[in-house]
Amino acid sequence: DDGFVISKKFAETYKMRNHDGHMRDLVVGDKLSDGHGNKGVISLIVDPNMSDAEAEAQGILNPVKMMRANPDLDIAMPLFSGPSRFNAGTGREMLNGKKQDFVDINGKTHEAAMGQMRIIITDKSADAKTHIYDDDEIAAGNGRKASAQLAWALNSKEASAIMNECYGNNGSTLSNIREMLITTGLDMDET
Repeated sequence: DDGFVISKKFAETYKMRNHDGHMRDLVVGDKLSDGHGNKGVISLIVDPNMSDAEAEAQGILNPVKMMRANPDLDIAMPLFSGPSRFNAGTGREMLNGKKQDFVDINGKTHEAAMGQMRIIITDKSADAKTHIYDDDEIAAGNGRKASAQLAWALNSKEASAIMNECYGNNGSTLSNIREMLITTGLDMDET
């Protein structure tokens, strides 16, 4: 799952039922989803009111600056979430919804670069649904070995041998699409 950065205000406003049935604030590890199948786990909750010194000490100065510069920003999703799932619904919803300017950490304003969309707080809570794999389970082949973020980072460094070792041939989705096209008398270019 992709990592989502959320504001402290969002975490405190939208509650989740914990393992004993009581409502609680969202915490790191809780799972969110948009209405288009792009899901993610809260990886960081940012308090924009923390001091720069405290943010620097925690290694989160840039996310704090981002939330501080954009007080209406509740969630920052990875840009590759939709494309990695061949899903354009998120982008379409944001393009069709209310848009606002986004101010980056250098103070540059990007016109209409922040959008509004619906988010689902799933029942996958950090306290009830998280499983930490021990060494024996990992040795038995259980657990996730490599994330989508790692794949994007490896591709950016042209590490194709490592990609092939971690992920193997992951072209089954495109192969299925091509086979469907061929049955209708169409085809796609393989380049």
